[in-house]
Amino acid sequence: AEDTPEPVISVFRETRDFNVNMNFFVDISDHPGEPAGAIIPVFNGTSPIRSVTRTTRRFIVHFDFFMDIPEHPTPPEMHYAHCEIEPNSHMVSSLHHRVHGSIRISQQGCGTVHMELNLSGFNTSEDLAHHRHGLQIHEYGDMSQGCGSVGELYHYEHAPNHENPGDLGDIVDDASGAVHSSRAFDWLHIDLTDGILGRSLVILQGDHNHPDSEQIACCVIGRAQAH
Repeated sequence: AEDTPEPVISVFRETRDFNVNMNFFVDISDHPGEPAGAIIPVFNGTSPIRSVTRTTRRFIVHFDFFMDIPEHPTPPEMHYAHCEIEPNSHMVSSLHHRVHGSIRISQQGCGTVHMELNLSGFNTSEDLAHHRHGLQIHEYGDMSQGCGSVGELYHYEHAPNHENPGDLGDIVDDASGAVHSSRAFDWLHIDLTDGILGRSLVILQGDHNHPDSEQIACCVIGRAQAH
């Protein structure tokens, strides 16, 4: 059996549904000038999907390009984050929300970001929006001045069809002032350079249609172990 050729370079790309591994080979013939045999492209890494021949003064260089898409691709890596909500230390004295709890965040590869919210401490007597409270991501993870130092609303310029990607809609507290719910967002990313790690989550007094509403609680998004 012939030895399996070694690629001169390998390129790996991860998509939402599968992993693509591209191996690039260079074949310099022992007898330049001989015609190449017929090639039927397949995507299993054994036959090139494209061949290119270049002639120089001294020899002929033949490039074969291979693509290997495995039948059983390795599942994309899981990413995890966590955010421990605290009351805004600089909240106006007329409000009495004392929101605490955790928000667990997960993402497989570049897929949908999932959030699990378990919160309590909403003051239902100060309900200005029928138990609805805006949930936002802000640029910075700086809580040195409570929620007032977290910066502007997060802007992810590659988010498709989302004018305000930092606006995550509303969460709804129950009669006891608690929230136990799950949310999913297809435009967020945990682990990219401009992803949400190190930024902050903010909860508003009113719903998300009132972005200037008082910020009643916030937290910094940090990397976490598997949930």
